[in-house]
Amino acid sequence: MPNDSIWYVYKVSIINNDSSLNYLTWFDDHDISKQTEEEIKKNHFLKAKGDCSLLDFLYEDMINDSTNINKEFRQEYLIKEIHPKGEFTYYIFSRTADEKEVLNKVAIVTDKILSVPLVQRIGGMWLYKEKECIIFDKDSPR
Repeated sequence: MPNDSIWYVYKVSIINNDSSLNYLTWFDDHDISKQTEEEIKKNHFLKAKGDCSLLDFLYEDMINDSTNINKEFRQEYLIKEIHPKGEFTYYIFSRTADEKEVLNKVAIVTDKILSVPLVQRIGGMWLYKEKECIIFDKDSPR
């Protein structure tokens, strides 16, 4: 029987060595390693989760101007834009001892995943501003 009190911490640093492309990153709730960028886009931004999709929620919230990810941290909405020569670090706490299983939930895509840069579609208010964050892998085995 696994010990529920054991947590592993993984430091995942992402460095954008590209000179012209911005990248987006987030920690997904499932393994995305075998998905195409199109599948990642549909599952993360367009698929309904509850009453609406993430993109619908972001559009609605942008109009209402009610929430700011940098004031009210919600892990499921974290989207970080990494500019050229920029970097970002996750500290991921998980009960999973398999590092690859945890890393397969870290999404890294170009900012043109939605045909145009995300900032042009929904503005920059929703983008996470800090250079690092702590994530708890909710779906790790108990």
